[in-house]
Amino acid sequence: MRSRMLSHPLVLLCVTSLVALSGVTACGDDDSGGSGGSGGTGGSGGQQSGGSSGAAATGGTNTSGGSQSGGSGGSTAGSGGSAGQSGSGGTGGSGAGRGYYSTDRSEFFGAPRCADLEVDLCDDFEAASLDTNTWTARGTVTLDNTLAARGSQSAHFHAEGNGFAYISETKTFPATNNSFWGRMFFYIDALPVTPDYAHFTLIEGTGTGDTSRVRVGGQYRKFGVGSDGGPTGDWTNIDKDPTQQSAKEVPEKEWVCIEWQYDGSKDETHFFWDGVEHPSLATYPAVPHGGNSGAQYLLPDFNEVWVGWWMYQGGSTPDHFDVWIDEVAIDGERIGCSL
Repeated sequence: MRSRMLSHPLVLLCVTSLVALSGVTACGDDDSGGSGGSGGTGGSGGQQSGGSSGAAATGGTNTSGGSQSGGSGGSTAGSGGSAGQSGSGGTGGSGAGRGYYSTDRSEFFGAPRCADLEVDLCDDFEAASLDTNTWTARGTVTLDNTLAARGSQSAHFHAEGNGFAYISETKTFPATNNSFWGRMFFYIDALPVTPDYAHFTLIEGTGTGDTSRVRVGGQYRKFGVGSDGGPTGDWTNIDKDPTQQSAKEVPEKEWVCIEWQYDGSKDETHFFWDGVEHPSLATYPAVPHGGNSGAQYLLPDFNEVWVGWWMYQGGSTPDHFDVWIDEVAIDGERIGCSL
């Protein structure tokens, strides 16, 4: 593993109340389970993407008016577990530098690139063990050579049921102007099939001032963004790009490049999939979201970000989840998928 740090600054979602045809849902939360958001209009949107089991979440029930409400979030994850198929990166990327944002997947994979990338943090997970000077792990997290987007290793996250496994860092914070970009490669063996409203988080940013948990993840097998714990309540905007009907599901058994921007100076977030922004998953303070309609969506003063996996519904099919993440990079400027 090579972990590169210079000096700067990085973010989850949860149980459901689908606003029919709006692409917006609310869901449960963290260790204790978040409180549900009240209604709200449809949010702005964007496009797709072990151990012993945690405590079971309560099941979702159907409500009148065609909406659904889910159960509360689960608790801790357990130990051990493995899975996955063998794999490795392809051929090397382009020779372009910063400011070049490719959408050509043939340029994304190959050899590790953190050593030459001048950013605040970049970890290719090629070392013998996780860099504990940078990351704090929770749940079952290992470095293995089962799969890799670049090089020969990646970080493997295993969780049972409504459990979690993730790594968090604080070294890049505070971020200049409370704004930062993140980039990572993500691979999941299998998405939840049941319950159909199952909600998960891949990235979460938290901080001071505002108690909102700022999340990138998904629900209904599509990418989504949202929040919990703050004034807007518990909600998730579901991907609607290019349209609500044609938005793709998160790919299984395939590496995906995810980019995100959390701009606390403007209280905006943005989401990119394989180099392409999904506008339906952008958020702004005054644009309607899926939570409490009277509250603006404001961002905290970020001091921590985590990447990994957190599932909020128990009794799911499958009953365990394996996720691999590679080449996590954080910086004050956009990084792109080819660097």
